[in-house]
Amino acid sequence: MERTSVESSNILSVGHDPKENVLEVEFYNGSIYQYSPFTEEGYKLFINSESLGKFMHKHIRNNDSIKAEKVSWFWPLFRFNDD
Repeated sequence: MERTSVESSNILSVGHDPKENVLEVEFYNGSIYQYSPFTEEGYKLFINSESLGKFMHKHIRNNDSIKAEKVSWFWPLFRFNDD
């Protein structure tokens, strides 16, 4: 799914598939979640909200009718130089 970069302290990018009613959120820690069902109207409210994190916490994460599925996890690789 194509995602758009957003200004948020915790969320890197978001995307929406209106045919499947799926919201996809990529977090700065590298994890990507899909939330469904998530309507086009809900996506517009989310993307235009004053705070994506507050909207997410209030209307998405604590909503029993929206299913969350982790679809990717990126664990940053750190390389230490002993020199």
